[in-house]
Amino acid sequence: MNDQVIDVRNRIPDDAGITYALIASTHTHEGPDMIGLWGKSPLKSGINGEYLEYVKEQVVESVVAAVKNMRPAVLEVSEDLTGAAHLVRDTRQPEVFDSGLRLIRAVDKENGITLGSLIAWADHPETLWERIY
Repeated sequence: MNDQVIDVRNRIPDDAGITYALIASTHTHEGPDMIGLWGKSPLKSGINGEYLEYVKEQVVESVVAAVKNMRPAVLEVSEDLTGAAHLVRDTRQPEVFDSGLRLIRAVDKENGITLGSLIAWADHPETLWERIY
């Protein structure tokens, strides 16, 4: 939630040289409740405060480490809009989905080593079905 994002931004040390941190997230139906919707009752938050604090600390540590280890890089962008279509299924009518895979690879500009890859696949988090389609 926005208050949590603001808290994380405020925890990033000034000497890290970060002027703004963009924090984005998705959701999962299998992980801990991070926004409080699933408490024991409608009036009881489902957030585990210790776990929330741990996540915030890890985000700050990862931002500081990323800045400390920055290197000049080239981004290679590609997409495959149909190759994963057989892996996607919508159980509701009408079937509406995006089966495309988008990829970004960061390559060290000086030595050509892959620094990291990002794969974006629009998939709903309820994918661990009992049978494979």
